[in-house]
Amino acid sequence: MKIINIIIALILLIGYADALSEVSLIIPAQRINVGDTFDVFIYINPKGAEIAGAQSNLLFNKSVIRVNSVSEGNLFRQYGGSTYFFITKIDNQSGVVYNIVDVILGKYNVTTPATFAIINVTTISSGSSNLNLSNVIIASPEAQPVPLSTFNQSLNSYSISDINGDWIIDLLDIVSVSQHFGETTYYPYPSYDVNKDRVVDILDMMVVARNI
Repeated sequence: MKIINIIIALILLIGYADALSEVSLIIPAQRINVGDTFDVFIYINPKGAEIAGAQSNLLFNKSVIRVNSVSEGNLFRQYGGSTYFFITKIDNQSGVVYNIVDVILGKYNVTTPATFAIINVTTISSGSSNLNLSNVIIASPEAQPVPLSTFNQSLNSYSISDINGDWIIDLLDIVSVSQHFGETTYYPYPSYDVNKDRVVDILDMMVVARNI
């Protein structure tokens, strides 16, 4: 009998987890170098729940990332309704974006997944940064919290001369370039095409050599 009860409890727990709305961070798949500017997306999948608003903070490593701007995604505009979107503060000194908020104006809701917010960032040094969501709330049309789970991210920012991504610029990086010498490259350019001019040549080797 105990085993049956445990199995039933597990089934219910799995079902509950599958029903949770999901709030996820999406970052670029390609390598990120110091000085790159790109977008990070907060993506919400309501999992069929009716939702009418959302809010979140974003925490990041202030030594590696600078947040330039935060803009509204299309989550709450999917059906052409009006919305009210705002953020309280981008604090690059502390590494926090406070209160990213978006709500639907009027008695409408959405149930399908889309982008909640778009955060434009620039990497300012080499290193790693966790990207963490905090104080996340999704609201139903009845102004009640919707059960949710969050999925954070982390990213690495490399010096353009750190070809092999080991955080050290040395002979191994020069060899990484020399092994592709004379090759033609295409976007998104591989790390060994250091100056991204579509050809691996002596100019790429010189950039690495200057930074050893």
